[in-house]
Amino acid sequence: MAVPTDGPFPALPQAIPLAASGPPLGRRPAEYYDRARPDLVRAIPASAQHILDVGCAAGWLGETLRRERPSASVIGVERDPEAAELARARLDRVECLDVEHGPLPFRAGEFDCIVYGDVLEHLVDPWGTLRRHLRHLQPHGAVVLSLPNVRQLGLVLKLAVFGRFEYVTEGVLDATHLRFFTLHEIRKWLDAESLRVERLERTLGFWRIQGRAAVPFGWIPGVRDLFTVRYTVTARR
Repeated sequence: MAVPTDGPFPALPQAIPLAASGPPLGRRPAEYYDRARPDLVRAIPASAQHILDVGCAAGWLGETLRRERPSASVIGVERDPEAAELARARLDRVECLDVEHGPLPFRAGEFDCIVYGDVLEHLVDPWGTLRRHLRHLQPHGAVVLSLPNVRQLGLVLKLAVFGRFEYVTEGVLDATHLRFFTLHEIRKWLDAESLRVERLERTLGFWRIQGRAAVPFGWIPGVRDLFTVRYTVTARR
């Protein structure tokens, strides 16, 4: 959950010049690849037994799933060689490759759940990538997506009022993000792929009002989306 702020806008990480991120752009510290994501664990259907974790990083998600569901198998795909090597000690199998270049080395219909935890926004063509990967999903399988929300009120106000659209080291405007999404666009995308949303979880970035974390006017339809930092969506064929 995002850290509350006493200022007029939800806090964002400090903006950085793009050149400061170094080659490759936005190179991550080691701990970035081993962060806990309980929202992803909650989003994966309890019935899932053959799970593909696309962008598995160092394998935290798969390790958690294998501990909680001993009968489940988790296969990972990761393009960072160091993270992939760490994940191999945690998952049943890990392929080190770039998902946008070439097919995946898996059978058609091999998985009953495919997970994209903060991955698709980093791709040049996330739409084509998801479509290609769906051939590996079983007929009634599920897809779990975690995507940042560019409609977050702090970003909208900074752009509309101050003309600022500053890339940062981490967050919705992460310097490595190539694509940006709202909930409307996520739903439209999934609908085009004949995927029905069956679960939606919001990670909220609160404001502080009289010292307490709150979402102002949160009872009004649509307002909570303005305070949403990230959506975690489960969709099924």
